[in-house]
Amino acid sequence: MSDKKHTIRPPRLTDIIAETIENSYRDISAIISAKIELTKLDIAEMIASVAAWLFVACLVLVGMAYFMIAAALLLGEMLGKTSLGFLAMGMLMSAIAVCFAKLSPNMLKNFFWRLVFAKLVELEQQKPRDEISKS
Repeated sequence: MSDKKHTIRPPRLTDIIAETIENSYRDISAIISAKIELTKLDIAEMIASVAAWLFVACLVLVGMAYFMIAAALLLGEMLGKTSLGFLAMGMLMSAIAVCFAKLSPNMLKNFFWRLVFAKLVELEQQKPRDEISKS
């Protein structure tokens, strides 16, 4: 019986390359997954912000509706007929709608674009500085 010593052979270059590729693949997959999750969180934050703005806008619209009804009732009382007050308010709102539609059709679009753009700039400024420098 001969005693053969078990020697540990050094890893081959192909084994090292294969292991490096596998590790790199796992690392890249983890980074991509983290980026996807971060993007999901950013989108959720934007949706929450839009929902909050929509809620406030709905409250403002309801308040404006009550204000217009009150103004129509006041005008109707001043003119002697309630229907004339509502007619006057309807004409005023129609004139405003025509003004937006014909005279300055892009004014509302530009107004909302500035709001959205300002919010996007604000979100960009809230990102950590190291994340921006890596990009």
